[in-house]
Amino acid sequence: MEQLTKLFPESESPDRVSELEAYLVQVEAEKQDLIRQIAELKQQLDQSHLQVVELTKVAAEDPLTGIPNRREFDELVSDQRFQSYKNGERREPLSLIAIDLDGFKAINDTAGHGAGDEYLKAVAEHIKGVVRETDTVARVGGDEFVVVFEGAQSEAESLTNRISAAINQASEVARKKYQDVFITAEAGSVTASIGVATSDEKDFTTAKELLNLADERARLAKAVGKNAVITKQTAEDLNQ
Repeated sequence: MEQLTKLFPESESPDRVSELEAYLVQVEAEKQDLIRQIAELKQQLDQSHLQVVELTKVAAEDPLTGIPNRREFDELVSDQRFQSYKNGERREPLSLIAIDLDGFKAINDTAGHGAGDEYLKAVAEHIKGVVRETDTVARVGGDEFVVVFEGAQSEAESLTNRISAAINQASEVARKKYQDVFITAEAGSVTASIGVATSDEKDFTTAKELLNLADERARLAKAVGKNAVITKQTAEDLNQ
């Protein structure tokens, strides 16, 4: 009140001063209301962002194992990225390691889908335990996995042996939970037929061609007796 009196002549009427005071109170109230609205809008935007992040995660993640799903795998190995390996932008070749579980259907049939889920989660966890942080493990089908590996073909082939051993360990861990169902170790055993293909093997034009070759070799591994790894060299040896 004293400040307002100093701003205006003494001849200014008390009513005018009161009007100005009321106006300033209204301006302050509108200011506080605007601040509140901005804060609410920011909160809504933050919540929307979190929802988008969560939905993106859900869309890219296999809900059972928590690893990338087929959709995310296709994004990771897009043709655009694949071409970067072909035109020399990346120093190391790209390898895809296709993994097809052996004996998994018998697990579902004998112990139920709950047991099957336990096996799949154990397999995913154990494969993740033997790959590098830069590698990607994806579940691309019911009992099918793919490892995306960047490095020399010999390194990728060496990794397949560790993956095979890891899956055997995962099978044993899961089987122990259902040992009353599986009377023998063989009855609850899951192994893997594995095929590996590397981008510099042939003049591939798309990532799908590379995946098809890895899948073809995984099927060949299953055909020759399962629990096996088929590489470029072993495939050539079998064809002779």
